[in-house]
Amino acid sequence: MGGRDQARGRRAQRSQRALEVIAVEAAEDREVVDFDALPIGEVEALVRVASEVGLEEKEARAILAADAYAQDVRRDEATAASLGIRGVPYFVFGHKYGLSGAQPVETLLEVLDRAWSETQPVPELVGQGLTCGPDGCA
Repeated sequence: MGGRDQARGRRAQRSQRALEVIAVEAAEDREVVDFDALPIGEVEALVRVASEVGLEEKEARAILAADAYAQDVRRDEATAASLGIRGVPYFVFGHKYGLSGAQPVETLLEVLDRAWSETQPVPELVGQGLTCGPDGCA
């Protein structure tokens, strides 16, 4: 394996560890921490982040040492690959719409509205009879 491939493998392994911390946060419904500028290759940094969201330091070290969430991360990566996702950020809405890359707020809101309206449809009125409301019955 060449130097470039070895470096890529080390970066992937470091990213894998950070993704495991995120998986813990998601599995335990904890606040997700911003990983920008964090040295994700350093276990100490990941333990610090995990403790910031309420995970005990000892538990965080045990999870990282045992790869306890590695399978969850690999499953998520496989799902992403099956959807054609090749980078981050990537947003999926309603298992139907995807946005790749940084997007303006307006674009995110447009897709959110579209996905919501499709998953929360307004019922079709197929008949109308006597109804009562705040002003009485009609």
